Amino acid sequence: MTPASTGAPVVLVLVGPSGSGKSTFSERLRATGRWTVSNQDTVRDGRRGTRRQCVSVAKRGVCEGKHVVIDRCGLSREQREDFVALAKASTPPCDLHCVWFNQPTTTYQERARARRNHPGGVEGDGAVRVVQMQMRRKDNAPPTKEEGFRTIRRCRFQDDVDAALGTYRMIPPSTVAVEFPKHPRTSATKVESSSNAVIVID
Repeated sequence: MTPASTGAPVVLVLVGPSGSGKSTFSERLRATGRWTVSNQDTVRDGRRGTRRQCVSVAKRGVCEGKHVVIDRCGLSREQREDFVALAKASTPPCDLHCVWFNQPTTTYQERARARRNHPGGVEGDGAVRVVQMQMRRKDNAPPTKEEGFRTIRRCRFQDDVDAALGTYRMIPPSTVAVEFPKHPRTSATKVESSSNAVIVID
């Protein structure tokens, strides 16, 4: 199912622990030439950076007319809110979407253990513990329409992931230029739910 396009750049927030396949998903999108990847493990010239740097990369991407995929764990609402706010701050607003990787934790632990030369160093037996800690955080919360997502795709099986990837690889280039306020407010901004229909695909 292909989401209806507004023509504005898409900001696609990925949600899932280490080992869930977010980076593989993101790189497949980058290969289309229409997507910028904001990955915290590599955002600082191939090295791990900060959330603020990820926001800057995402903002630059949409200003250049690219769709942007946010390659961070995003397991809590607080982890997602800066990217939600970014999508809503532009004029016109960016098209805000989410892919939620929701397979069993053991699947992600096995994948993370098998990694080699991971840029963030999350591999081997240590990666199993990292995934366990990520999934046990008390503030973890699934993405919801109240955050402002137009589409949420929940991926409980690899076929779901493949289908979501196919959907976003098919999205055409942005046809709408966006701008951001020159002096954005520094205080937290309440994100109101979009009036557009929200599609949750299990």
